[in-house]
Amino acid sequence: MIPENLQLTPKPTGKKQLDIIKKFETQASVIINAADSGVEGEVIINFIAIYLRFKKPIYRLWTSSLQPNVFRRLLKNLSLRAIITL
Repeated sequence: MIPENLQLTPKPTGKKQLDIIKKFETQASVIINAADSGVEGEVIINFIAIYLRFKKPIYRLWTSSLQPNVFRRLLKNLSLRAIITL
């Protein structure tokens, strides 16, 4: 559960990276979440999407493989996932 009045403030060391992510988000037609599949990875991408106010659909890529052929196959079968918005 995310509180209604959640205030997200990036660390100064992460602000530049968030600016880069936002730039790519504005140029993209969709977002592909390939973050860690654990709870921590989900929380990180959710907080980034909320903080930057992503407008694009977010798809989830689940894999433990780093093989290019696996990535190509998975990119054809992405699943759209809901994201919490504030």
